[in-house]
Order: sequence, then C-alpha cells, then structure tokens
Amino acid sequence: MLDLNNIDPGDILLFSGDHLLSRGIQEFTDSPWNHAAIAIGNGLLVEATAAGIEINPINRLLRANTRMCVRRIRGLEFRKSRDICEYAENAVGYGYDYWQIITMGIYFALRRLFGRAPLWLIGDIPGRMICSYFVADCVRLAGIRFRLAKKLITPATLYRSIHFKTVFEYDTKKETITWQLLHAPLTTLFH
Repeated sequence: MLDLNNIDPGDILLFSGDHLLSRGIQEFTDSPWNHAAIAIGNGLLVEATAAGIEINPINRLLRANTRMCVRRIRGLEFRKSRDICEYAENAVGYGYDYWQIITMGIYFALRRLFGRAPLWLIGDIPGRMICSYFVADCVRLAGIRFRLAKKLITPATLYRSIHFKTVFEYDTKKETITWQLLHAPLTTLFH
C-alpha cells in the first residue's frame, strides 16, 4: 500500500494513464508519462488541468491513472522546497494553455514525419500553462534550468533530467512500489 508520507513537498509527480489523450502524449513525446504535478504536502498536489491550475488530492490522480513516478530535486533545501510549494499554490487560478497543447501536437507530428520542425510553431499564451511548463516554472526557484525552450518541456523531460532522482514508481493497478536507491552514503549501505 502506498504511504503518501513518502512524498515530500516539492517532489515532482509524473503520471501515466491509459485513456486516448494520455496515450497520444506518451506516443508523441516518446515517454511512459503524460502528466506532471508538484506535491505540496498533506497528500495534495498542484497541477495544470483543463480547468486551469488547481490543488487536488494525490489519491484522485492515482485513481485516474495507471502509474505514478515520484522524482525529487537533488540536494533540495527545505527553504527552496517551501518556495516551490508557495509559488505553485499562488499559481492556482491561472488558465490552461490549450493553444500550446494544439501547437505542440502539430510540432511533434511534423518532427516525427520529417525529423525536424521549427520551434516557432509552438505557441503559448502568457498567464496560461500546460502541466510540464508549470512544473518547470516551479522548479526554477531551486535554480534548475533546462537547455530546452520551456515550451518544449514535456513529462519526458522531467523524467530524464539529471536534476532529479527517482524516489519510487507506483503501479496503481497492481498496487506495487518500485523503490530506487537514493544515493545513500556508503557507510549507510554497509552498516
């Protein structure tokens, strides 16, 4: 059984679903993940959804998806974690960027067909965000910068980034947890 206390405020939560939109995102971004959010503690997360940026219980997303991956910022200090959570909570009410999703779909389709596509194809509307753009915006408060343009960041980017370590992955259907070694000091490992 999953204990939500193993998820720290400021952790990045990645989700994998099996509905059509989820599978489309996974296919175009070459990733098992299709949604990203920021944990803020007490079993809650902040996410960008079709309704905009909102706070929801983690359990709600676990019921709606097949897998979850918890990624933690390497060396995250408590103060920075608090800043990330505060920033995320203050973003509640911002709108969802449908235009960015539509234009990213066109961009990734062209890239798949022709091997490349111009970045200017991807539009974004100020004050509106998609999930991975929102998470990237939050973690910049911990000094994290991505080499990609922010509007190209996907859940795959957050999963593959060296700035984060995987704490565990959870299969919601089988209710199994796959723990990752968190680079404990050698003395901890052998004593």
